Amino acid sequence: KDESFAASNTTGGTREAKVVISQECEMITLMSRIRGKFDVTTTHLVFHDLSPLRDDRPRQDHRWSLHSLREIHLRKYNLRRSALEIFLLDQTNYFFNFSTKTRNKVFSRILSLQPPNILYGSGRSPSELLRASGLTQRWQRREISNFDYLMHLNTIAGRTYNDLSQYPVFPWVLTDYHSEELDLENPDTFRDLSKPIGVVNPKNEAEVRAKYDSFEDPTGTISKFHYGTHYSNSAGVLHYLIRVEPFTSLHIELQSGRFDVADRQFHSIPQTWKLLMDNPNDVKELTPEFYYFPEFLRNVNNLDLGKLQVTKEQVSDVILPPWARDAEDFINLHRRALESEHVSNHLHEWIDLIFGCKQKGSKAAKALNVFYYCSYEGAVDLDAIRNPKEREAVEGMINNFGQTPSQLMRESHPKRMSKDEAAKRLLRGELKRPDMTTFLSLATLFTCLDAASDKDPIIYLSSPRSPPRSFLQTGPDCVVSVSKFGVLGTHNWQSSDRSNPRGFLFEPDASINLPKARKRLPGPFHPSYTPDSRTFSASLDGRVIYCGGLWDGSIRAYSVARGRLLQTAIRHMDVVTCLSIDSRRGAFLLSGSRDCTCAVWEVLPWAGGATNGPLLNPIRVLRGHDAPVTCVALHGELDVAISGSEDGTVNVYALRSGRYVRTLRPKGCEIPRAPDAYRSFLPRVLDNSIVIEYTEMSSQGHAVFAARDRCGCSLHVFTVNGTWVGSKRVSGRMTGLATAGDNVVCVDDAGDLTMSRLQGKPETVFYQLSQHENSSRMRLKLEPTALPVDNHAAAASLRDNTGVAAIKQQEFSLPITPAVVRRRDGEDEEDGPIVEEEELARLTAEAQIAADQSKDESFAASNTTGGTREAKVVISQECEMITLMSRIRGKFDVTTTHLVFHDLSPLRDDRPRQDHRWSLHSLREIHLRKYNLRRSALEIFLLDQTNYFFNFSTKTRNKVFSRILSLQPPNILYGSGRSPSELLRASGLT
Repeated sequence: KDESFAASNTTGGTREAKVVISQECEMITLMSRIRGKFDVTTTHLVFHDLSPLRDDRPRQDHRWSLHSLREIHLRKYNLRRSALEIFLLDQTNYFFNFSTKTRNKVFSRILSLQPPNILYGSGRSPSELLRASGLTQRWQRREISNFDYLMHLNTIAGRTYNDLSQYPVFPWVLTDYHSEELDLENPDTFRDLSKPIGVVNPKNEAEVRAKYDSFEDPTGTISKFHYGTHYSNSAGVLHYLIRVEPFTSLHIELQSGRFDVADRQFHSIPQTWKLLMDNPNDVKELTPEFYYFPEFLRNVNNLDLGKLQVTKEQVSDVILPPWARDAEDFINLHRRALESEHVSNHLHEWIDLIFGCKQKGSKAAKALNVFYYCSYEGAVDLDAIRNPKEREAVEGMINNFGQTPSQLMRESHPKRMSKDEAAKRLLRGELKRPDMTTFLSLATLFTCLDAASDKDPIIYLSSPRSPPRSFLQTGPDCVVSVSKFGVLGTHNWQSSDRSNPRGFLFEPDASINLPKARKRLPGPFHPSYTPDSRTFSASLDGRVIYCGGLWDGSIRAYSVARGRLLQTAIRHMDVVTCLSIDSRRGAFLLSGSRDCTCAVWEVLPWAGGATNGPLLNPIRVLRGHDAPVTCVALHGELDVAISGSEDGTVNVYALRSGRYVRTLRPKGCEIPRAPDAYRSFLPRVLDNSIVIEYTEMSSQGHAVFAARDRCGCSLHVFTVNGTWVGSKRVSGRMTGLATAGDNVVCVDDAGDLTMSRLQGKPETVFYQLSQHENSSRMRLKLEPTALPVDNHAAAASLRDNTGVAAIKQQEFSLPITPAVVRRRDGEDEEDGPIVEEEELARLTAEAQIAADQSKDESFAASNTTGGTREAKVVISQECEMITLMSRIRGKFDVTTTHLVFHDLSPLRDDRPRQDHRWSLHSLREIHLRKYNLRRSALEIFLLDQTNYFFNFSTKTRNKVFSRILSLQPPNILYGSGRSPSELLRASGLT
């Protein structure tokens, strides 16, 4: 790495990334096994397709940057521990099969390169991985949903979308498929989750038990079993998903080139459940699609699936229970059933059967949960079979029969807290808060926060979703605001502050009321354009704000801390009307313009003065509108971009490739358009009768947009695949729109703020807080502004300039006694703060201002022709480096980009010089230490697992420490001025 980096920085010198390991393997997909070569280089993972060329299949050559890796898991394939599965930041994943020994080498080589964004990646067993993840505890505390927890369990246990024999498995949770209304409060509505699906019907228990007791294999090869089929296998997956590709083609291949007999196909959910209850040998559980993917229930491709023998009815869409009016309604109600209180109280019992202590052994036998022997790991040793035909036959049996997941727990799975218990513990401050959608009925507290200003109202608010901080990095988040005249503000915001009587913290930026201290975006805006919330977009870390609406059609990037111009990016031919940044990763920015196009920009991280390149890099131009673009939104993980226009349409694109996908149009407010022959003469009469004003993408992929026509405004919701979910006429004109989970928050020009659910039947998909028991309608004059929603609260600026309105759950607003920071008289000195609070705050603030100024100046200099400026030294102090062998006198410099130690001791032949230079990005921990019983030392720990110990004078040590923290090293885990006892309490380690 060092040699390659050095070569790339010499004049004209570039060196290719070095190949660390190269091995033959197979890429496993649902459709095929592709022979190839897998290379691990110092910068990328590369797969070379070595299979013969075929006209019906494109080449599968791939190249992934190490930075794009999110997870890497050891997997089984055909019951052999020989596979790897990699997950990328863009939510795609790939499955590779090696020889057993080769797999482990490739895995270790990848981890040795330390991919920076890796979340899961270790050689631990699945059970160890689950314990280390803390997911079970989070699920118990209701911090994650049942659906999310089951998906995590499937992933950790080796279930994958790339192998039909190891497809993710989900439970049947209902028994009522005949009622007109689904009653989720009635326990009889639900299946008994403590029993395998084969014996949910009590009538089948005796038959299943007798089969197990009477079975004997004379050869001793096959052990006793209750079921000769499996709850998850390739045939079962294809049975459910036959209506969508690639499962349609795989089903035809499995059935020798045709569809199976219509009566054996999945054509009715009530009928399927009835057959399961009547036949103890049919033990199919469900796939995840039953809880999120309505398209698999529709025959969208118009397949000829045949006719039923008795009724002669043509098989097409799946017949739904009476309580579901359409596929979307079924998925919504089925998902609600999965998240219901009854299922939450009993899901641990089903987990024991599939992933836990009742999966195999004596407990499995007692629970009537033993399957055919070849579904369990270790039952068949493929490597010991030398005969190719015999080996192929065994592989086919494994593939078709299905595989039992890896066992994750040997003890009973703990039960989830009840909702009442969780609410009580939340009030006592014992739990982290779930998002506001979990306790939506309690979201009733409306509070106005004073934030006095002149006649310059706030038109943009953003609560940046910063990367998760360590538990020792405390303090509020940042809210970025922009006023009508371009005044930039940075306010402190903490959605949970129990020391505050309101239950949350909002501290306005005092500089916005000080003319000399104000940060102002200079513009100038185009004379015909009035900026609003769509004009601006802040980076996820809150350090950069992007601005449109300018006279030259550019997008400008400004430093939030100093208000300095960082970059001017031009791609459009007219004024940029709207901006939207990917709120999940912040890797993409989408812009819309009056030139009827959109542009996709790659957002490059800003490292202050250390960067030498632009912040925005243009990737794609999106076309398809006939009128100016008014609003845009994107979802990076789903690879979706949407844009609304004055032509009354919302276009959907693939974000990365720029490919046009479809056009969405408002439902229920269509107005005839002018004939094509007259459009050139009447460009603004009928064609602009419907205008799309706001668009948003929900976390579940819903496209939400507000439209305005002659009759007023309306709100519309579509799925990511273009299916209409619901529409609703709204009173007044929409002036703000935001999403949080499955909810949308709207503001209108009458000053009403409404929260609505993105689910259910069209006439009930939206409801106001005022319709909920013990809640009140918000009647405030709200300025047209963005609504920063962090899943715990929503906020909007007030039109009459009195401040900011905030909505929070009532349960989190109870006041408590503020925490005591200083030592009390007589208290042991060791228990107090190591650095005095006022001193640390003052030094941190001074160093932050100096660092920000240095970063802005350095960045500006690095972008001028031929200009480069060295990192600025923030503080320099004499010290000693303490090692086991010696004390080395030297000088310790803290710069805006590095920590540097200069060895000032006399030259010696028996000891090399101890000059060191560490990037701030390499810091993992920094601790205050004692040396010779004096509080005078610092110890730094690096990401490469090395550490260094320095001794200063006591006062000097504190200054150096505060200067380092003020620079906010991005990868720091431990770093605060707390005492060891406070540090232990805050860590939660005990």
